[in-house]
Amino acid sequence: MPIAIGDEEILNLKMGSERIGVRFRRPNAKEMIRYLCQSLSGQGQESVGKMLEAGIELASTCILGVNEGDIILIEKGARNPLVSDPGKTGYLPNWKELLHDKFPSLLLTLGNHIVKLARLELEVREKNLPGNSD
Repeated sequence: MPIAIGDEEILNLKMGSERIGVRFRRPNAKEMIRYLCQSLSGQGQESVGKMLEAGIELASTCILGVNEGDIILIEKGARNPLVSDPGKTGYLPNWKELLHDKFPSLLLTLGNHIVKLARLELEVREKNLPGNSD
């Protein structure tokens, strides 16, 4: 079965009882190498922190947006959807910063998903090398 790679992918996350549609792109080689270097540096407890920080950074780089209405911002009693599409009314230019500050678990989950995709692709390629068979 081929691996499909497009300009944009959608990850439908279940966060609690709600679903959030997250649009993202796959990292380029430089971004993936940066993630690996960051996540593999450090020792002990420090290495766990570095890995988590690297995952959030990778997700912040690759996230393209969230489905409008899937995340509601509550400020001073007002409820407003997080709008990440610059062509839509209510667009918030700082939407990535808001996610980073108010919803880092979304970025951690996306970063983990992106890394798992890369790992899966490597495993498929490795299995298909001459001389490897299960």
